Amino acid sequence: LHTLGAIFNLSLMTGSLSSPGTGLFTLVRENNQQGAMDMGTVPDLLPGRQPLKNDTARKKWEKNWGTGISPDPGLNMVRIIEAAEKGSLKALYIMGENPLRALPESKRVKKALGKLEFLVVQDILKNETAKIAHVILPGAAISEKQGSITNLEGKIQTFQPVVSPPGKARPDWEILDLLAAELGGGKPYGSVEKIRGEIRQLLPAYESLNDHDHGWIKPTATKALFKDQGADELISFYPVVSIEEEPDDKNYPFTAIIGSLRYQLGSGTRTGTSNRIREFSLAGQLELSLQDSVNLKIKNEDTITITSKSGSITRQVRIEKSLSAGQIFVPTGFNGNDAMNLLALSDITQPDAPGWKTCRVKINKRQP
Repeated sequence: LHTLGAIFNLSLMTGSLSSPGTGLFTLVRENNQQGAMDMGTVPDLLPGRQPLKNDTARKKWEKNWGTGISPDPGLNMVRIIEAAEKGSLKALYIMGENPLRALPESKRVKKALGKLEFLVVQDILKNETAKIAHVILPGAAISEKQGSITNLEGKIQTFQPVVSPPGKARPDWEILDLLAAELGGGKPYGSVEKIRGEIRQLLPAYESLNDHDHGWIKPTATKALFKDQGADELISFYPVVSIEEEPDDKNYPFTAIIGSLRYQLGSGTRTGTSNRIREFSLAGQLELSLQDSVNLKIKNEDTITITSKSGSITRQVRIEKSLSAGQIFVPTGFNGNDAMNLLALSDITQPDAPGWKTCRVKINKRQP
């Protein structure tokens, strides 16, 4: 997060945001992360990415929805686990996520979720998290429902179902619509088009949203780079955050890079059910630099164990000439997504958090 802020500041200082063909594209893991943020599904934002602490914006949505909204931000993923551990969180509703497989310290996460009085999981698969839930609500896959996805360039891509959901499964919007009505939220919307109508009305950026074609987000920002652009205020720099570099640890001389391969994205909850992907010849192999393989006398398809301060994993290795010495690439999604064993469950929004992308490790070759 703070790295992005630094890149943003550099772009502002060099004028790289104001000319044709310039700008920033932040690549994210999830395909509709921008659209989800635009709809307000983050702890500290309202729809339209308006700050939750903004009294004017909050009162607008309170009037639209006929209910009060707390100005206090919600909990992010790590804070949810911590609150469950303390017992201050009593119930949790999880949609389309599998924290027991996706988060570091899976045993800790499972123990925390086990303290909840009520856990609901809404998904298309009976995954690790669903197995410990009190209630499972079967959702519909993308081919079984209609909706839209907003990509990084601001294009709104709509889609339609090609098959009906199996059994008792229902589209996510319909489950939430019925549940909200039962909890006192008024009459159900009853259709995607009615929901889209409200989005178009209340979020001007989405005025081109429809059910049969692609649209584009309409710029509605009140800030600009220069005063002569007619904006209410200028775009400000991201706050400067200073952190100390982690000192080298001779006990863990290598840097593990935790990342996805194109055919096994994320934690592998869904892609891991594919026999073709699981049987792929390179499935889950660790990648080691040529120089390190020579120094450690490691060959292709040898089995090695890499260990961090948080845990260890054992897999076959593949020599990769493009890697620099001292680096080892660890693909996520394979072997129950055991790559997360190497990481600590830290709040990556904090400046001093180690993050979930790299960590220091040591390598041991398994003897035949």
